[in-house]
Amino acid sequence: MKKLFCVLFLAGSLYFSSFAQEKNPDLLLYKIFTTIKNNDSASFVKLFIDYKQFQNLLIESAEKNKDTADKTMFMQYALKFSEKEYKEQVTDDVGKRFRKFMNTLGSKKIDYTGLNFVSCQYKEQVSKGFDDQMQFSGMIFVKDEKKDYKIPFIATWLETQRGWFGLYLRDILKKDEEESLKDSTVVKSVIVQKTEEEDVPPPPSKEKSAKKSSPRKNEN
Repeated sequence: MKKLFCVLFLAGSLYFSSFAQEKNPDLLLYKIFTTIKNNDSASFVKLFIDYKQFQNLLIESAEKNKDTADKTMFMQYALKFSEKEYKEQVTDDVGKRFRKFMNTLGSKKIDYTGLNFVSCQYKEQVSKGFDDQMQFSGMIFVKDEKKDYKIPFIATWLETQRGWFGLYLRDILKKDEEESLKDSTVVKSVIVQKTEEEDVPPPPSKEKSAKKSSPRKNEN
């Protein structure tokens, strides 16, 4: 059954929420930045479609299946898909992926509490074969006191469910740094192998410098 579930969705890693959403990429990206700055996994999960929306997505996909036998099988699976399964197979993985991204900041010695939002840049396109899905890909630009960074991302708006899904934060890079080719692939199945939980390291302590740095204006 997991194999059947994977066949339904190869459009991206799913990230979901439990409150009303709107098709406003700028607002979504700023909220994502806020969850990063606050290291807030719970709020990150709430940005995307919830259990009921996800179950409706399964039912919708089953209804589109032209093969009668497969359609019946998919529909039965969708109708039996429980909230407990949703938590175990979807939202738990959302939190794990968020912590993995936060660990990337830690490994690069980036103090997430000192980051400031600068801007975002993206393009919109309809997902091939999915006319009711709009894919947004681009960069979230942030900075701290010393450096400018960019966060490459892909997010998907699901028109029929009026919600966001398919978000993938690929990395955090210096402003002029090129993204490696191996990190650019974002096609993943919904079902993933569970791995051990990863703890997010505390933000790095600020090193004292003997040299005086020139003052900078505070940015909102």
